[in-house]
Amino acid sequence: METSKPQHRRVGAQEVIDAFPAVESEDPCANILGLAWRNGDEIVINPDRPFIPNLDDLPIPLHERLPLDKQRMPMIKGPFTFIVTSRGCPAGCKYCIKHVSYQNSVRVRSAENIVDELEYLGKLGITNIHMYADLFTVNREHVVELCRLIIARGVKIRWTCNSRVDYVDEEMLRLMGQAGCWLISWGIESANEMVLKRARKGYKKEQAFKALKWARAAGIKNWGYFIIGLPGETEASIQETMAYSKNCRWTSHFSTSPLRIQAPPSFTRSSRTTGSGLAPSGKRSIWINRRCLIMEISVPSAWNIGRNARRASGRCAPAR
Repeated sequence: METSKPQHRRVGAQEVIDAFPAVESEDPCANILGLAWRNGDEIVINPDRPFIPNLDDLPIPLHERLPLDKQRMPMIKGPFTFIVTSRGCPAGCKYCIKHVSYQNSVRVRSAENIVDELEYLGKLGITNIHMYADLFTVNREHVVELCRLIIARGVKIRWTCNSRVDYVDEEMLRLMGQAGCWLISWGIESANEMVLKRARKGYKKEQAFKALKWARAAGIKNWGYFIIGLPGETEASIQETMAYSKNCRWTSHFSTSPLRIQAPPSFTRSSRTTGSGLAPSGKRSIWINRRCLIMEISVPSAWNIGRNARRASGRCAPAR
């Protein structure tokens, strides 16, 4: 929840004040913005809660009240936590939930505000940080300023983030590496141009090779996110994505395959009846390499998807 106070926000070139006057009611729920609630037999939906224009107005979270000594993350030695650096993303990917949560708005915290939180975490003994954002590299100037400030103030941290391959450049990635970034999670999704176009991903797959190359040169490890089952997906397009992923030279340091594959519900619908999704076609399996099974498409069920996702991320040997 953001705020129930009147907020100044911009709509185009105009500044608008969102006012939500309190109404007399026996139920306090009536005066809470963004709330859907039941009033007897009636479902009441209050006005939307306006966005906070300046994220720096939010106080730094009380991290010390969390069990920081118990928080762990694979591939990270010792405790870690994450901080929110921005909210929103300008990209138009059709499968993403950010359009529901933040529409098309993008707001970033100032570099000074973020570094203040990093220094605060350092005093608590936390030096492993994930920069949590819908798109960390959404604003180049902001990322550059943040990295330079981390270096200037001597903040010793190791951090990770996410990005799109079309929102980075060589200079930015080199500066990120110098500021302590050691891993980037990239949203690749698919290698098929038609699948990318229908998902409104908005980048060309050739851009991925450049971004990953620049990251490796900066000493940053690469992690790839892929989605199987987007509109227009076929068995051939999945195989195309698998072949493409092998050529991307993902970081080989990891004991498990550095790929994360999501299979949305459309994967389980037969294209014979719905015109979309992937229809079963006999006993076939998709492998990243000889050790890691990703998906057995002969049984397109939620149970099977979950089983093979666990097998890909942990138990790589195929079932006997």
